[in-house]
Amino acid sequence: FYHAGTKQFWGDEIHTFEIANVHNSFGSFIHGWWNGVTLMQDPPTFYIISYINKTLLGNPSSHLLIRLPVILMGAICLPLIYRFIRNLFNNKYFAILVTAMCAVSSFAIEYSQEYRPYSMLLLTSLLWFDSVQKICEHLTIRRWLWLFCASTLLIYTHIFGCLVLVSFYPFWLIVLWQS
Repeated sequence: FYHAGTKQFWGDEIHTFEIANVHNSFGSFIHGWWNGVTLMQDPPTFYIISYINKTLLGNPSSHLLIRLPVILMGAICLPLIYRFIRNLFNNKYFAILVTAMCAVSSFAIEYSQEYRPYSMLLLTSLLWFDSVQKICEHLTIRRWLWLFCASTLLIYTHIFGCLVLVSFYPFWLIVLWQS
């Protein structure tokens, strides 16, 4: 929440705010995205959350309230980073160190306060990595379903989610093939 309400919106944030506020109903919002009527060229998940935030808060004028979902997503990333690093390296002290470094990182704080889908991209990437770790531990239908859901959410959050999937799947397939 560090200075999140004092920063003014910049170009991309204004664009995001306009997309979330241009529609009067959720149906017209989805219709606009699906048919390309709006200027939304990104996947819709973040814009849907922005639209719901706007609807629940009744068109907030405070920059802090508008940015609240991305700030919360950035905060939720911290325990997921801890869990991911602890499972990956099997060392809780290293996981605490990495999590603390992320918590005070100016880069992470800045992008967790920006009204864009970047903190949600990190969140969905961490959820996806968590699902991959779970499948590597033990294969079950439920874990495959969780991987499918996490992959879909990652792709529908940001176009760079595809890069996360494409960069990791060859490595993951080799690990599964060897085991």
